[in-house]
Amino acid sequence: MAAGNQLLTVVAKDELGEESLQTRLVAVDAAGPILEVLAPKDRQSVYTATPELGISYKDFNGEVDPGSLHVWLQAWGGGQTEVTQDLTITDEGATGTLINPLQENASYTLTVSLQTPLPTFPSSLPLSMSAGPQSLTPPASQWMLAGERDDL
Repeated sequence: MAAGNQLLTVVAKDELGEESLQTRLVAVDAAGPILEVLAPKDRQSVYTATPELGISYKDFNGEVDPGSLHVWLQAWGGGQTEVTQDLTITDEGATGTLINPLQENASYTLTVSLQTPLPTFPSSLPLSMSAGPQSLTPPASQWMLAGERDDL
């Protein structure tokens, strides 16, 4: 059945050939939830190794299972760490501060996954941690994270 509003008609016929029918309008949801990383924003400079994360999610025609939320940080060329436990999870999103600090001079990919009745694809966003604020040069699609600053 195609996505969108669909007319569903059920016909019942008895042994005498008499028919009865009922028609209902049903909404078919063929899209997964909308995931959005609220913090840090794309290309935003962050001056801490333990940044705050903010994620929102919603599904207009279906249900989202907040208990199925998983958030990972993947170090480029290194291991993957689940950071879901660092977040406070609600029906509409998740927020929190990373407990384990990011390493300087390292790049990360943030991946968010959420289950709904329909299959979903994880949402990913690259992150970078540089040696210091003087070296910040935001690439086209990455965040730059700098080490702690004393002059802020």
